[in-house]
Parts: sequence; structure tokens; C-alpha cells
Amino acid sequence: MLYILFMLFAVHVMAQESDKEAAKPHKIALVLGVTHIPDAFEEGQFEKAVYVPTIGLDYFYQLDEKWKLGLAIDLELGNYLVDFNRAPLARENALLTAALAGFEILPGWGIVAG
Repeated sequence: MLYILFMLFAVHVMAQESDKEAAKPHKIALVLGVTHIPDAFEEGQFEKAVYVPTIGLDYFYQLDEKWKLGLAIDLELGNYLVDFNRAPLARENALLTAALAGFEILPGWGIVAG
């Protein structure tokens, strides 16, 4: 049931910026969502796709008007097996980290990679 709630209410919690807040270079976001795992084993059975509830914390530092750098830390709240170099790899509440760079194409629209 909790899994279904995470899927239905996947939310990226962020506040809209006003002109006063635009001068603040530090941003922190709480992230709730669902991670897609292609070709995994869940509860002993092969699944074409597994969806795992995820909670995370993102930090971004605004370098200038267009560029920002960030860090993302996510925790997958699930258990599954993946095929890694032809051997099963157990994933239980996996912790994911990423270094990110972002560029704002238009006001409110940007690209983030990492």
C-alpha cells in the first residue's frame, strides 16, 4: 500500500522564487519519487521493470544567472536483484549519490546533468 501511495503522490518539493529570493545562491530540496529499475528480480521473480519508492535531498549552489552546481543524495526504499556482469547483485535500500551541473535555458526551464 505504501508503494502505491509513493507512486500516486510522487512530489518534488520546491518553492517558487520571488525577486528577493533570486539573490540567494544556496537551495535545498526534499525529493519524493519513484525510481524505475529495468530488468530486475523482485521477490524471486524476473520483472521487466521494477518501481521503487525513493526519498532524497538535493543541494544546489547558483554560480550565476544561468549556471548552478549541485549534489543529490537519494535512498531507494526497496529490495531487488539486478544482473551485474552476469552475476546477481542484491540491492537493499540503495543509497545513490550524484554531482550535478545545471544550465537555465529559459526562465524557469533548465537542464541538469550528472
